[in-house]
Amino acid sequence: MSTHPTLPAEDLDVAVTLTIGEVARQAGLAGSTLRYYERRGLISPAGRDAHGRTYHPEVLDRLRIIDYFQQAGYTLAEIGQIFERGTDWQTRARQKRDELGARIAALQQAQELLDAALACGCDDVEGCNADLDVRAHRHELTKRGSSDVSAEGPRQPADGPGPRG
Repeated sequence: MSTHPTLPAEDLDVAVTLTIGEVARQAGLAGSTLRYYERRGLISPAGRDAHGRTYHPEVLDRLRIIDYFQQAGYTLAEIGQIFERGTDWQTRARQKRDELGARIAALQQAQELLDAALACGCDDVEGCNADLDVRAHRHELTKRGSSDVSAEGPRQPADGPGPRG
């Protein structure tokens, strides 16, 4: 970590900042990614010095948060909404938390389906007769207003269910 003065020379305090290269290295990102995040308003430089852009060390925390949300499938625009100042961020945070809960539930259901299909030893998941929770899928399709759902389950194509392997 380098120290670069970012305060007026007459001020006795020296703020600790990181160069763009130091931030990129510590965060495992390219400098171009940091500049892109700046343009998107996700991060802000502390200023500039003879070496170029400088950042406060706290930017590393923000980059970690951005990475967490990206791994969870959020777009940079959605992540930017969470960081917006001057608005009710807690309401947005609760909405995002609820969305994450729904995604986690969907991922767990997909994992259970794959576990059941793997346990039964079928050649492929479509041909698997494992005890899959079709009722839950039917309920979700019904909630979405799908016309492909009946009381007996999803409709089959007019020419039958097709080959199973």
